[in-house]
Amino acid sequence: MNHPELEVENVKIRLENHVASVSLDAWLP
Repeated sequence: MNHPELEVENVKIRLENHVASVSLDAWLP
């Protein structure tokens, strides 16, 4: 059973977490 919409949500969440981590790293000295 494939759930492409779940896969898309997982990718979106991972991407958001990645962007958040990169943003935090950029803000931290």
